[in-house]
Amino acid sequence: MIWIIQNIREMRLKTFLIILSILLLVTCEKDLGVKTWTFCNETQCSNAWDDISAINTEDRVKKYLENKDIRIFDIKIETYSYGPFCAACFCPSGRIIQVLVQESDLEKIQELGFKK
Repeated sequence: MIWIIQNIREMRLKTFLIILSILLLVTCEKDLGVKTWTFCNETQCSNAWDDISAINTEDRVKKYLENKDIRIFDIKIETYSYGPFCAACFCPSGRIIQVLVQESDLEKIQELGFKK
């Protein structure tokens, strides 16, 4: 009789662990999706995130995209040229902003001017 009770307890524990593992996999599935790099050439002053208050450009871009329901996994800002550039708002700044997003957010971020 004791042996049967121990087996039932072990089976319950195993069943619980299996269910817990499945739930953890399902909740983490969003992070496991395919990710892709997108980019945007920064301008002197006509960027959509210019009016967002933050410490630096990286944080402004992150806040801007998160407000548009786009999840950011990584961001890089690289200088490709030091100019000379014109000072008009539409002129390039010489920097490229690269953002890693889920493939499912690709259409949304492209609507905001980023390219794949």
